[in-house]
Amino acid sequence: MEGGWRGGALVIRPTVPIGTTRAVAKYIEERWGLRPGVDYYLAYVPERLVEGRGVFEEETLPKVVWCLEERSCEEVA
Repeated sequence: MEGGWRGGALVIRPTVPIGTTRAVAKYIEERWGLRPGVDYYLAYVPERLVEGRGVFEEETLPKVVWCLEERSCEEVA
């Protein structure tokens, strides 16, 4: 992640516990000194699928995008 990762985007996609996106941002900042919205873009896109309709809904439902700060949402969405 060091160096060449600046300006990249990290999108957390699977169903994860509440607080995971913040925990990931904190870890990246502590480990590499990179801040979301400044050095890279971080977003969370939750799954919204009904059992048995996954493929259809994945292709047709609009995605909900959540970010820690506005700049990441502008870049990722």
